[in-house]
Amino acid sequence: MRLWRLPQVEVVEFPQGYKLSWIVFNLFNKKEQVLFDNHGGKPVHYHVDDQENFFAWKSLEATEKMFWQMVYQKFGYFNYE
Repeated sequence: MRLWRLPQVEVVEFPQGYKLSWIVFNLFNKKEQVLFDNHGGKPVHYHVDDQENFFAWKSLEATEKMFWQMVYQKFGYFNYE
């Protein structure tokens, strides 16, 4: 999980100034994944396997909760700490 706070930046691609790249993938098949990211030209979105979807940003906390819910749904629960 990588998270950056971009000072003085407030555009649709980086809500609240955040840039993120969060990924969990299957070590034996890296195409089997859950990925949340954003970058210039694209607002926050997620990928499940090869499917890309956009969603409405609410907050960093809500986005992180959504990420882990999707990870557990895809891969089952595991302790990541």
